[in-house]
Amino acid sequence: MLAALNKIQNGDKEIWELNGIAVCKEDKLAGFLSPEESKYALFVEDELKGGILTLSMAGMQTDDISLEIHRNKTKKSFTYEQGKVKIRIETDTHVFIAENHGLLDVMDEELVKRIEEAAAEMIEKNISALMARIQGEFNTDLFGFGEMVYKRDLPLWRQLEPSWDTVFPTLEVTVSSKVRAVNSGFIR
Repeated sequence: MLAALNKIQNGDKEIWELNGIAVCKEDKLAGFLSPEESKYALFVEDELKGGILTLSMAGMQTDDISLEIHRNKTKKSFTYEQGKVKIRIETDTHVFIAENHGLLDVMDEELVKRIEEAAAEMIEKNISALMARIQGEFNTDLFGFGEMVYKRDLPLWRQLEPSWDTVFPTLEVTVSSKVRAVNSGFIR
């Protein structure tokens, strides 16, 4: 993964802006991830240091809740069962409720629980969509799953390595996310 740059016009000057991630396979450009997809790539890599998640909770046409990411921890693991590698990605994200355009009662414990569940579902859905794109369109082990197998089970890696390019697109990836609002107005 490399940062993707885009030259844009800013008044009378041309400037460079970060605009997603360039995906490489075997030292060749395979394509680009959008800035939004890049955020979820950072989730997977456990490199997310902040940012904003937005969702709609009050039935508005636009997102009405902004969650500021305070910290995130991602764990990746694998199992090998019946000749198939299964990857598990688990995220644990702490957020602050930053904006509340729907004027929702964030003191209501049930509402905060629904916000946390909706945010976790959104993270799971977006990481799963990103993985499907990485496996299908790029077919490149962007997140180092092969390296993880190599480090944790060398005999298995030696068995899989010759055919990793055909194994990788068939990996079964499951995503599990937990989101906790840490400033919701009540103590847990």
